[in-house]
Amino acid sequence: MHRISWLALLAAMGAFAPVSAYAQSALPRVELELRAGDGSAVSGGVFVPFVLGDGTVLFGDGWVSYQDGGPVYGSVGGGVRHQFGDWVLGANATLDFANSPYDFSYQQLSAGLEALGSQFEFRINAFAPLGDTANAVDGLSTIAVRNGSFVANQGYEVALYGVDAEAGIRLPVFDQDSANALKLFAGAFAQRSDLTGTISGLTARTELTLGLDQYLPGANMALGAGLRYDSQDQLSASVSIRLSAPIGGSPAQAAATSPLYQRIERNRAISTLAGNFGADEAAFASNGSSQVLQLSSANGPASDLNALIAAAGEGTIILASGDIVVDETLALVANQMFIGGGGVIDLHTADGQMFSYANPGDRTTLVAAAGASRLAAPVAVDGITLADGTTLSTLSITGAENAIVARDAANITIDNVTIDGVTGNGIVLNRVDNAVIRNSRISNTTICLSNSDCEFSIFDPTFVPNAAVNAVGVQNLTIAGLDIADVTYGIFIAPDIDDSGWPSVVTSEAENIDISNVRITNSRREALMTVGAHDITIDNLHVDNSALERDMDLVVFQTSNDITLTNSTLNGGVNGLMFAYYSGIPGVNPANISVSNVAISNTSRAGIFINPSNNLSFTDVTITNAGSYGIYMYGDNWGFMGGPVRDIAFSNVAINGAADAAVYLTGPIANVQGAVSTDAATPACEATSGPWSGTTLTQDAGYAFTIAGMELTGANLGMVCGQ
Repeated sequence: MHRISWLALLAAMGAFAPVSAYAQSALPRVELELRAGDGSAVSGGVFVPFVLGDGTVLFGDGWVSYQDGGPVYGSVGGGVRHQFGDWVLGANATLDFANSPYDFSYQQLSAGLEALGSQFEFRINAFAPLGDTANAVDGLSTIAVRNGSFVANQGYEVALYGVDAEAGIRLPVFDQDSANALKLFAGAFAQRSDLTGTISGLTARTELTLGLDQYLPGANMALGAGLRYDSQDQLSASVSIRLSAPIGGSPAQAAATSPLYQRIERNRAISTLAGNFGADEAAFASNGSSQVLQLSSANGPASDLNALIAAAGEGTIILASGDIVVDETLALVANQMFIGGGGVIDLHTADGQMFSYANPGDRTTLVAAAGASRLAAPVAVDGITLADGTTLSTLSITGAENAIVARDAANITIDNVTIDGVTGNGIVLNRVDNAVIRNSRISNTTICLSNSDCEFSIFDPTFVPNAAVNAVGVQNLTIAGLDIADVTYGIFIAPDIDDSGWPSVVTSEAENIDISNVRITNSRREALMTVGAHDITIDNLHVDNSALERDMDLVVFQTSNDITLTNSTLNGGVNGLMFAYYSGIPGVNPANISVSNVAISNTSRAGIFINPSNNLSFTDVTITNAGSYGIYMYGDNWGFMGGPVRDIAFSNVAINGAADAAVYLTGPIANVQGAVSTDAATPACEATSGPWSGTTLTQDAGYAFTIAGMELTGANLGMVCGQ
């Protein structure tokens, strides 16, 4: 409630007090009420009569109520009553204030007529809200699919116009002039607003009033219970206890029991209703469309499904449900969104209001098989192909050759997808610009054991089979939150290369790659391999091949540059981290690569293997239990395979438990800076010797390289490392 409204209410209630000084036969009364059940509340009020004579009484009335759940109500008003024989006829009016359950402020005028007798009483009240009677509540808005489109229905809280009537009877349980009374009431009501239909209903209540003269003259206690049923099939009940006492003395007996001085009986709250009462309004997905196609196996075989997808057209949001068996690849059209059962899609209206809609369909699986059984033999079809601007979300794919394929496409999103049991690749991206893969899992692909069939070859550098993610010629690729397990290759990234002439030419770069929060377990071959790629950021990559008897290097940067690798763990593998170069692959030898906060452990050979590379930095790196060497540096003595290993920096690098030595050097090495520490059991270094090795360490001014506290120079290389 606005501060000014409460101040006005308190001031008005206070203004009644002097009036009581003129009352001859009645005193002001205060009340305290506790109500539980429907509309649970703590309330208090004051009733101030002013006797004019000739059976006429003016009165003022004020009330404040705090309701369970937060709403606060208040009212100030008054009325007139006149005695006509055995009946008292009256009229009253009040101004009501309220803070609603959704913290909006409302005001209303209420007016009532009453006829009160010693045995019967009748009353009717009307309520009219003032000012803003409807307030938007976005949390109450809903989204639905109607006639093939998303529509939004705005949520509102509304104050209700209303009228109610009630009749009561005093049961002959106590003497008519007794302060004790038992009454029964029955009533009816109707309420509505500009946004809602009419809500009508019935009420019934009983009230037992007991005089408390022995404790406080003129005081009484009322015990009440009530039921309310409306046309929306809502039944509610409440119980109450109310204490009432005079102020300033003991009233005359006639005044204490006379209808002239009894409280006003009315609904003192401002009735509100909350729900989605707005008109239907188109809601749009991020692709700008509101059109919906609902798809399931009931729509027929894959050929029929593809016909429906094509006919739906660009931008359609496809809401899938249940298992969908396909014997041909599903093909999305540009800008379509395929959302499986339980998937959530963000929507907005033209005025910018945001909604989330959850596909109510069953969990969705594409089963690429000849029959309906998920255990049926796989067939050589891909699961689904993506086009420009498409989104695939909340879906499982099993039994396909390649689960998801996108070629010559841009702006695609793969989110919350599970791929299992495919015979080829999990996700294939060829010549794709701006793709996002997130919150997904790829597992149990076919494991290829044949080196001749499946090992990466520098003579065919854009091809590997059976990768979880096989991305060739991709730009602006984001992989975030991906779990890969039990696969041949994990993530493979390479440019698209035309090798029809010499030298080979890159036709589509592999660049601007962002990989984060990726976990790879049990990759038979490389877990992450980049070939001829550049501008790559890798964070929170965790590879664990320690349970495998046979595997390959874990992370390989082949002819790739401008890379950062941070906050990662590499466990198992032949070599944990490999820097490789081949002159036949377009690009430069590994360069401008930063590795920090990385733990490498339990490799069968080296923790880090550095072929001809330059400008590499290693910060906060630990290598534990390497099968041969912690770091292996292999310079090119012949000059056509990348030249020396040069410009290498180490900072806080620790090697513990390397079987042969912490560092191995062979071929030309130049400009190594920093320190490598070892445990006591690990030899500092080894180096090759002989006329064919060309092993040298050349340090320009300002470069110093120490291993286990001993500085290594070109002059002492043979003595320290046994050259």
